[in-house]
Amino acid sequence: MSSIQPTRLDVEHAFSKYNSGERPRNFGNAKWQYVFDGNGRLYPAKQIWALAIKSSNPKDFTSDGAKSALFKLGFHLQDIRNLPDADNNFEQEVATSVANSPEVRRHRLSSTPPKPQEYYQIIKTKRRNPDVVAEVLFLANGHCQNCNQKAPFNKKSDGTPYLEVHHIVFLSNEGDDTVENAQALCPNCHRERHHG
Repeated sequence: MSSIQPTRLDVEHAFSKYNSGERPRNFGNAKWQYVFDGNGRLYPAKQIWALAIKSSNPKDFTSDGAKSALFKLGFHLQDIRNLPDADNNFEQEVATSVANSPEVRRHRLSSTPPKPQEYYQIIKTKRRNPDVVAEVLFLANGHCQNCNQKAPFNKKSDGTPYLEVHHIVFLSNEGDDTVENAQALCPNCHRERHHG
């Protein structure tokens, strides 16, 4: 690891550089180690470290050295292998709870803290095209394109019929963000498409 030690300001500037699209040369994607910026956002530790010390040499980063230096500056790293997989585990936990007797469930509830556990999660998402959403809603003319019923209510924000734009081939399955691959659905039909 480099003997160059960044200041807190160097690290904060590194977050800004990363947000503006700057990436250090010769550094691949982060695998496990991410650093918190102080506002609950996670960033790839290698890239932030390289930007903070102005280096393009991957040998200037080690997880232990960065953890120690960043901790001294008031930051910390998170190994994402230790984060819970909330979406996958939660459904299984609900199914297990349903299978328990009401007595067992109520006993657990009586000793459970009222505030939910907090954790951080790194999520890869896709930026949707607003023109696709607008055009699909326009074509639907206030009616669900599955059950053909009128939208269940109008939005408070602008008075337009409330429908949700659904991608027939999910974006997460490499579906296209196009009008042809989208439809306006009422909330019930939308949930059925995902969970039915």
